[in-house]
Amino acid sequence: MLEQLPAKARDVDTFVMLETLEHVHDPAAALAAVSERLAPGGLLIGSVPSKEYEHLCETAYSPNPYHLQRFSHSVLKDLLADRFEVSMIFAAEYRLGTLFSPLGPLGQATALLARQTEGVRRRRVEGSFFFFAGSREALDRVKETLPELVYFPSVSKARADLEEVKPLRLAFDDTERAIRARDATIASQETLIQARDETIASQARLIEARDETIASQARLIEARDETIASQARLIEARDETIASQARLIEARDETIASQARLIDARDETIASQARLIEARDETIANQAQLIEARDETIANQAQLIEARDETIASQARLIEARDESITSQARLIEARDETIASQAQLIEARDESIASQARLIEARDETIASQAQLIEARDEAIASQARLIEARDESIASQAQLIELRDEAILSQARLIEARDETIASQAERIDTRDQAIASQGRMIDSRDEAIAGQALLIDERDAAIRLYEKMIRSLEESLAGRSMGAGGEEPEVCIAPSLMMSPTQDDGQRSA
Repeated sequence: MLEQLPAKARDVDTFVMLETLEHVHDPAAALAAVSERLAPGGLLIGSVPSKEYEHLCETAYSPNPYHLQRFSHSVLKDLLADRFEVSMIFAAEYRLGTLFSPLGPLGQATALLARQTEGVRRRRVEGSFFFFAGSREALDRVKETLPELVYFPSVSKARADLEEVKPLRLAFDDTERAIRARDATIASQETLIQARDETIASQARLIEARDETIASQARLIEARDETIASQARLIEARDETIASQARLIEARDETIASQARLIDARDETIASQARLIEARDETIANQAQLIEARDETIANQAQLIEARDETIASQARLIEARDESITSQARLIEARDETIASQAQLIEARDESIASQARLIEARDETIASQAQLIEARDEAIASQARLIEARDESIASQAQLIELRDEAILSQARLIEARDETIASQAERIDTRDQAIASQGRMIDSRDEAIAGQALLIDERDAAIRLYEKMIRSLEESLAGRSMGAGGEEPEVCIAPSLMMSPTQDDGQRSA
């Protein structure tokens, strides 16, 4: 650090310190250290950016964090006056050409320079203060060696950059913000695309689930159809059973009717037998009277026997016991006494036969009642089957409603699929729009790169001007060195401080004068 230069003998004839003091924490201490190292009659050559130039650079470019000090003309003049006998301060302004003019009274040279620069001098120094400080003899040598100054009127480079480069920088900043916004938009769109892909995958899973549901419903429909076919077969078998039962019922009814006819015939036979029995009783009663007139009675009995034979012949087909009675009556005809006894037995047998027939009639009635119960049970079974058929019809109607609901669900799913396809098409259009926006942003980036390339060309031109400026300084140093050698006969020692001058847009250590 300049403030910490080692204290040695005053052995430095010339100390060059360009664009350095603005970087140190204590400029007064740095100048004190330099003055202590200068030999008697030594010279300090240096430069610092003016306060106005710093402000202009901050506006045109950006603040330089390595510049710790700001210098106005009065502040720099006071700092130099504290440590050096005299000083000269010039305005070195980079105006696409350089105006190099003294800022203090230097006698004739000042008057000459003032006349040359009259009408173009500015109150604000938009460049650097270039100064010489040391003994009066050294500054007199400087005055003698200063070349004639030439000024090319123009704006300062910093102001030109403020007017030309700052809009580009602002445009670059806008472009960077647009790129960041584009990147954020792309990220957002990527998120939307991922969400869309997840939605499509979810919809695909829903479609698969729907297809599985449709397949399951198709299997249910097939099973339902098979069930309906099976029920139809059961119904046909039931109808056949009902028809068979109807035929059995008809056959039973015919049998019952036949039995009823047989019962009627039997009742008529029984009534006829009852009449015959009554006639027989009358005959028996009359036989007691006819015993006296046997022949007449036998004749009458013969007629009765003939009639009875005819009756027995008709009863032979239905009642086996009556044949025995007729046979016994035939034997009774042969022998009246035996006939009377036999007739008494026949009466008893008839009574038993009538009782047996009564029991048969009761059994028949019971059979008819049982058949009536069977008919009622059959009717109930038929009614139950009718209810089952009605329940089956209701089940078939319910299944038809379910099929209609399934068809409506399938149509709704088809509409959902169509809406999903429209959504996918809309998302594809948005993706195309996004790609077009990305392409437009790419073109903007290309334009920005071209602008940066133009700025690089401007920077190269500025660097060339800086190199020219450095050549002028070296020429001035060589001229001063030649003057000193011509005056004292010895080559003066020159100590050059590290140049910390920076480009307003570069880091410390890279800025040029």
